[in-house]
Amino acid sequence: MKKLLTILAIICAAAPALAVFEDWQVGIRPNAMAGCYTAVANDVEGARWNPAGLAELQGWQAVGYGKRLWGIRGLVNSTATAGRA
Repeated sequence: MKKLLTILAIICAAAPALAVFEDWQVGIRPNAMAGCYTAVANDVEGARWNPAGLAELQGWQAVGYGKRLWGIRGLVNSTATAGRA
């Protein structure tokens, strides 16, 4: 019984650690595509997904993006990216 309680306590203590990470995508298009962006990463947002796609940049591109994390006001992930081919 003591062994079972110890295992249960360890599992319960480790569970909140999984809630720390949120699966978030950087950029408007990757977020809209639910992260399935690697094959079409041909704009400035592709730096995180597929850097080889940056070779297809034409002219200047700039993107700004912000997302509230975990639905908490004031806790925001924001990025700004610019690039030129």
